[in-house]
Amino acid sequence: MNTTTKLPPRSRCLTPGQAEEIYGIRRNALKRAWQERRLPVYKLGHRSVLIDARDIEAFLARCRVDALRA
Repeated sequence: MNTTTKLPPRSRCLTPGQAEEIYGIRRNALKRAWQERRLPVYKLGHRSVLIDARDIEAFLARCRVDALRA
């Protein structure tokens, strides 16, 4: 079974710190989401993690709660 996945272009890969700065999501919240497998990540070695910006945007869209109409 081949589980090799091609990395997206570097311009779309973010570290958790970069994602926090750009999207305003705390690193702890990101880490919890990828540990619960709600946010896909690329694990490079033991500690390094890269996140595709498109995956963060899709995650945020799934977390959206619509307002009630008055």
